Amino acid sequence: MTLKLAGELLLCAAAATLCARAETLTLSTLAEGSATGLATGPGGALYGSTTGSVFSLTPPPSAGGPWAEAVLYSFINTATDGADTNGVVAGPGGVLYGTNATGGQHNCGTVFALTPPASPGAPWTEAVLHQFNNDDGCNPRGNLLIGSGGVLYGITTAGGIGLGNGTVFSMTPPATAGGAWSETVLHRFAGSDDGATPNGLAMGADGALYGITQYGGSSNLGTVFAIAPQASNGGAWAENVVFSLPGFTGDGWNPTGVAVGRRGVVYAITANGGNSNFGTAFSLTPPATSGGPWTETVIHQFGFDEMFPNDLAMAPNGVLLGTTLDGGDGAGTLFSLTPPAAPGGSWSAARFSFSEGVKGSHPTLVVIGPGVLYGSTSAGGSTETGTVFSLAP
Repeated sequence: MTLKLAGELLLCAAAATLCARAETLTLSTLAEGSATGLATGPGGALYGSTTGSVFSLTPPPSAGGPWAEAVLYSFINTATDGADTNGVVAGPGGVLYGTNATGGQHNCGTVFALTPPASPGAPWTEAVLHQFNNDDGCNPRGNLLIGSGGVLYGITTAGGIGLGNGTVFSMTPPATAGGAWSETVLHRFAGSDDGATPNGLAMGADGALYGITQYGGSSNLGTVFAIAPQASNGGAWAENVVFSLPGFTGDGWNPTGVAVGRRGVVYAITANGGNSNFGTAFSLTPPATSGGPWTETVIHQFGFDEMFPNDLAMAPNGVLLGTTLDGGDGAGTLFSLTPPAAPGGSWSAARFSFSEGVKGSHPTLVVIGPGVLYGSTSAGGSTETGTVFSLAP
């Protein structure tokens, strides 16, 4: 199945060598069923999760063959392991790390690790690294980030202090093999100007974390925040709201995705607001002097052709990639936003439209692979439950 893009080739974002006059892309279904939190691993393998399991998809030995799907682990005992898996990331040694949004000893979710077997065909080994207890957060969301020294970072959408507005946390690996991981709450959201219900997290080149909240801020329409260790207070992490969504017509509100680009510029998308009320993409440029205001610039207004953006990723060449839940042919889109050639110019947008049917509809995430994009849909496919797909020339 080949389809054409509106505008510049989307896969320019994945590998610049693919930009040379390519006009069509092929959408391939790799597996049936809805997936969350896809990640790439060694040998071109894909890893992801369903609501109660973690799976792998291994590419075929020859081009055009079927991908091999295997369930690596099923979360059966939700009282200890957790449930409603958010997705996984691949760490050193092929170990997969992820979170469960619910279940566990306090029904607030868990952090887990899956270690590959020593011999092919043997079972993977699961270990619960942390049980959330509401005070340190509840209901983690999104994929974990892996930082320096193998430290994991993530967010919870509830729990913490006050009304339970969520937290940012870290998980530090043990100093010796077999020891316990150490969880630290880096920030508890207080609501109001501080923000509430974190919805995404990204890491800058300097190791600082940047994220978004769905609510809170000066207009209670969401915030963009930064959090980093401070030399002045012994290395404790401090949070700073760098932008509050104002709710003006063109700015948008309810941010749903965040990414960090060159020179520390932060990018975000909103699911609502903008000129057509279908969302926006904007950039935040750091101040020239410490403590000054960040500069916001709306770089794209989503319209009827691409409605309700819900996912964002940054390609190595600075192109933004994401998905919208609706628009296009009525089943959502993949979009790319390419930065201008000269400062102050306009960003160029392109999109790939999904159609209702066997190939899936309503894409929910995108992962950048070598010369290819991977993603999942929340509906469509032969079982009408969604698909895992690839998009390549």
